[in-house]
Amino acid sequence: MAEDAITLLKNENKTLPFKPKKNDKVLILAPFDDQVESMSRSISELADKKKIKKVQITGMSFSGKSFTDQVARLIDESDFVITGSYIVKNDPAVNDGVIDDSIQDSSKWATAFPRAVMNHAKKKDKEFVLMSLRNPYDVANFEEAKAVLAVYGFKGYSNGRYRQPNIPAGISTIFGKSKPKGTLPVDIPSVTKPNESLYEFGYGLDIKSGRPIKK
Repeated sequence: MAEDAITLLKNENKTLPFKPKKNDKVLILAPFDDQVESMSRSISELADKKKIKKVQITGMSFSGKSFTDQVARLIDESDFVITGSYIVKNDPAVNDGVIDDSIQDSSKWATAFPRAVMNHAKKKDKEFVLMSLRNPYDVANFEEAKAVLAVYGFKGYSNGRYRQPNIPAGISTIFGKSKPKGTLPVDIPSVTKPNESLYEFGYGLDIKSGRPIKK
């Protein structure tokens, strides 16, 4: 069920699925340690089952943190970047219809950190995907990302088990081992143009054709 619900919202230039070569470096950035662990384990399991090549995985949680030169270096050293987003309320600073990325206050980590990762990865021409972990409204904060998907579940891996199947299902989709079939259960308003919808109810893309799924 979780794999069927995964919703692909954006996939410019056929960014997904990721197709790493042996020993490519994958950077995982997510708000909380259990989410990082869930993503890391899911990738390792795909490699152990020989569904993808063995890769080098680096993970870091960013709750309460600001984007630093150290994070920039991790992105620079990586081939692929997967970033989880967990935003309870969309409240980025918007000036003249553009999100203000100059604000790097750690209290705004939920929006500021993943946006900084997205922008740096884009600048360095890294393969980047944004995974919305909770309610999908947060995808409106990442209009510039080339690849965006919603998994509708934020619980990761702890106490020896996956606490929800959603994150592993998202990883499976990112690496092309399952096909996203989901569509949005709600309208997603734009954060830069509040009176407009960025994605409408029922929207979701076919990963192969790039066209909207018809239900």
